[in-house]
Amino acid sequence: MSAGGAAGSAAGRPDFLAAQARAAARDGVLSGRYVLVDGELLREAYGSRRPQGVNVAADAESPGASEDFPGFWTVLVPHEQVALAVSFTTTARHRGGGVLELMARDGDDVRAIWWRGPNNDAAHTIPAGFLWAKNDDYYHGTVEWAELDDVAVSVKL
Repeated sequence: MSAGGAAGSAAGRPDFLAAQARAAARDGVLSGRYVLVDGELLREAYGSRRPQGVNVAADAESPGASEDFPGFWTVLVPHEQVALAVSFTTTARHRGGGVLELMARDGDDVRAIWWRGPNNDAAHTIPAGFLWAKNDDYYHGTVEWAELDDVAVSVKL
């Protein structure tokens, strides 16, 4: 876990660690930006920062939920309710030797990215079936959890 300053001490607090554990159980993978609201870590929706608050991912049944696009619901959380903003990165070593950034649970599997940097251009470590993202210089695909070791979660406050 990496963090700095007064905000960094929040990452070691039992209430933050409990919220992190609940978010990991709910989401499967901690990836991207989250906000701490009422003791819960909620995943930010992309492009969600507004003058009125922050949009977070929600269920259709959540109070105040709106459908941003088919099947994707968000709730606007006023800035004054946000106790902390954090960014998570989860990585793991694939059994083929490559380091993957884990992005999201996908059923019983996990969506992941193989970046050139952490793998020292070792193309032979790209998992079978991963596709090249031409303009972004990475490969993406899905792997089974059983193919992963050394899962590490880092947080930036």
